[in-house]
Amino acid sequence: MKITCEDQLSPTGGNFDLRFSRRRPWRPGNQIKEEADCYNPHDEAEPFLRHVLRHGHGRLAPSLHRLVLLLRDTLPIVVELDNIQNLSDRDGHNVDTFAKAAGWYRILYGDLKYAALML
Repeated sequence: MKITCEDQLSPTGGNFDLRFSRRRPWRPGNQIKEEADCYNPHDEAEPFLRHVLRHGHGRLAPSLHRLVLLLRDTLPIVVELDNIQNLSDRDGHNVDTFAKAAGWYRILYGDLKYAALML
């Protein structure tokens, strides 16, 4: 994860930009990496996670600690949502997964039924 900030000491808490990456699995003899290997499921929650950092009002340490805890706690959820999305795409099912807030995700099925996952 890469965090950049402009105006951190401003009264609004600054403007944060988060970029997530994903460690690519090592494959013997395979030098070409697939684009799917680079996707990090936390990317979809980035706008909400930026707000967590901004909430510290100039004090980054407590906000950063909260962000790390939130990322750690939501990792099993986003990994499973990524698996669900990949399987549904592969099998031709109409399923969408997306972030509703930091720690709140939704699975939307083709018949408009949904499941909400909250931390």
